[in-house]
Amino acid sequence: MREGLDRVEGRVLDVGCGPGSHALHLQERGHDVTGIDVSPGAIEVARDRGVEDVREVDVADVADAFEPDTFDAVIMMGNNFGLVGTAEAAPERLRALAEVATDDAVLVGQSRDPTATDDEHHLAYHERNRERGRLPGALRIRVRYEVYATPWHDYLMAGPETMAELAAETPWEFVEAIEPEERLTDSGGDYVGIMRT
Repeated sequence: MREGLDRVEGRVLDVGCGPGSHALHLQERGHDVTGIDVSPGAIEVARDRGVEDVREVDVADVADAFEPDTFDAVIMMGNNFGLVGTAEAAPERLRALAEVATDDAVLVGQSRDPTATDDEHHLAYHERNRERGRLPGALRIRVRYEVYATPWHDYLMAGPETMAELAAETPWEFVEAIEPEERLTDSGGDYVGIMRT
């Protein structure tokens, strides 16, 4: 899903770049892209695939890793808006991203509206989260492949209204939600949120 990437101009920060698919897409279109990820393995793959600038940086540490006003665009594709973590951590992480972004920068964040489902198991999970004072799409996950596993971390699936509410406490303003041309799953709910500083 690459909806929203046509809004990107100038120097780009790819948050959670993984193997570099979106960074490479933008590099091929002439953008200066810096990819960040916490996985050394993903960084190695991204470099091997041709991402010119990829670094081991956590989204929580971007303000320490980069100078202010460095990036014209921030992308969080592959549902990586979820890397904001929790409702409590999200405003701080979004403020840090705004700090390294220029005036009138764009943030393109892919997410999924967790409430766009009628699956009884998902709905019960959302209700348990609400009972605990958490957002419905709050998750605690880790990624595992064979003998490799990431540490456990918070991850947030946020619908457009939630994304806008999280941004309201930051320099970012939520301006639009773009749905994919084709559904990614049977239940739908996938979208890309566009924010501007």
